[in-house]
Amino acid sequence: MGLLTVFVAVTLAFFSYRFDKKLYNPITLFCSIWAVVIFMASLHLYNMKQVSDTAYLLIFLGMMCFSAGAIMANIIKNRVVFRSSSHKMKKMNTYEINYSVVYVVGAIVLIYLVVESITAFFAYRSGIQMNELRSSMMGYSDTGYAGGMAILRQGPLALVYSFIFLPGFYSLLLVTSVDTVIGKRNKILIMMSVIAVILKNYAEGSRMCLTHLALYFMLLFLIYKRGVLSKKAKKWIIRGVIIVVVVFLLVSSIRFSTSQKTMTEQLYLYLTCSIPLFDHWLEFEKATGIYTYGAVSLLGLLRLPCNILKMVGITFPTVILNNANLIATNWDGFVNIGPHLNYNSYVTMFMYFYKDAGVMGIILGSFIFGFVVMRVYKKLNKALSQGEIPLRLTYIYVLLGCFIIQSYIRFFFSRTDYAMILYYALIFFKRKKKANE
Repeated sequence: MGLLTVFVAVTLAFFSYRFDKKLYNPITLFCSIWAVVIFMASLHLYNMKQVSDTAYLLIFLGMMCFSAGAIMANIIKNRVVFRSSSHKMKKMNTYEINYSVVYVVGAIVLIYLVVESITAFFAYRSGIQMNELRSSMMGYSDTGYAGGMAILRQGPLALVYSFIFLPGFYSLLLVTSVDTVIGKRNKILIMMSVIAVILKNYAEGSRMCLTHLALYFMLLFLIYKRGVLSKKAKKWIIRGVIIVVVVFLLVSSIRFSTSQKTMTEQLYLYLTCSIPLFDHWLEFEKATGIYTYGAVSLLGLLRLPCNILKMVGITFPTVILNNANLIATNWDGFVNIGPHLNYNSYVTMFMYFYKDAGVMGIILGSFIFGFVVMRVYKKLNKALSQGEIPLRLTYIYVLLGCFIIQSYIRFFFSRTDYAMILYYALIFFKRKKKANE
């Protein structure tokens, strides 16, 4: 069943590219990453456990429904354009980066990172390894190595940490990437982001930010490589991605220096462990028979409005989300997927959909996600065809593209720190004033 899923994924990715001629279209991105992940997982290297046909069947179903949703969005969009062809199309509203707001968020991010880095400095000085510090910080260890960092996440600072620092960091990287490739290349913004990445990696050993940064630039390169970027700009983007990859490998080497596994083994398992983990938690959730009807999948997006309601005394939605959060947190428990192979968290996008409404959740969730992403994609291409360089729309699609590529890990709108990046599009950009205003 696994190899059949790979064959269908490759076929869908290929024909979607042949039809659209763009590597960054949603179906090609989605099916390509799943083809790679499932193929690598089917090799069962390092004695990784076998996966049931049921798990592969549900992944196959989700992949087909995502593609169907994207195709449906494409068909509907074409009909709208056809019916409106006799009318003059309104030019899309254009936006520019609201640098003053980005600076404020960036300053808060840097303050947090400086404090974390000071705590990390004294921990490293006492002989603590980066992997030990990160385990403590992530809650995988009972040690108090990251006690100084925990202060920033508790009490009155908890909301600042959850809604400004964490999402603000990734939003800062994304808006800087967009600005660097197709914007004004603001030097202050670039400097803030570079410092933030350095401090983040030093204090936390975080490779996820490097992964996101590489994906941001890769998607921007694919979108704007024709007719917008000069040869010099393309070279700098490629060099930038290479630097990010080198730093990623360097951080990995430091973190794995005390591990019994080689870096190759670790990277292979990070890419493929989601398949046996999905299989494990699928059986567990089947037994519970409890559904959350969207609360788990959309947990990150719903946090902000529910916290606002809580401030005015309406607490019921927050209670529901807290229960959903406990369910998702359960998947952070380590699971044995082979001899001496214990991994957690990577449960795939489909696990969230299944928890919401079972098999029907996978069908509807995948279909809606494919539909929404394709709508944004078509809107972006329409703007590009009109000779525009839509900064905010690019920001949104690059974010969605990043979530598509990492859908083998989780549904990222379930996490507040990542889902809030979408909300930041509302304040990081402002309408561009016309010359006569």
